[in-house]
Amino acid sequence: LAIAKLIKSCVPFVARSLGQKGFSVRKIEIQVTAHNDGDFFNVHSDNGDRITRRRVITFVYYLHGAPRRFTGGELKLFTRPGRKSPVLVEPSNNTILFFRSDREHAVRRTFCRSGRFEDGRFTINGWICR
Repeated sequence: LAIAKLIKSCVPFVARSLGQKGFSVRKIEIQVTAHNDGDFFNVHSDNGDRITRRRVITFVYYLHGAPRRFTGGELKLFTRPGRKSPVLVEPSNNTILFFRSDREHAVRRTFCRSGRFEDGRFTINGWICR
């Protein structure tokens, strides 16, 4: 996939920026998500069990129609372990966010009045694994 190649090309810079030691990329996992009216995702980390422990960096690429036809859907990112107040990241079309996979995060409730699929909050997200 072209997006996997693009993500992989960013790894050295992103890892340095996030304070990660260099590592060999074993694989890149990618999924597409859609959030519509009432959808959210509870607080979690992306590498907290045996199956996901090799995840080092998480990415979220936002895409949606213009003008945006939903509200909410912000990413709540806890930038340090145990931090009580998250940073809120507004979903903005054609932007990408990278963060450490061990950081807790959540997606705030999305409100989409029309309820139409195409009016929702979409992401291509995934994990860079060692």
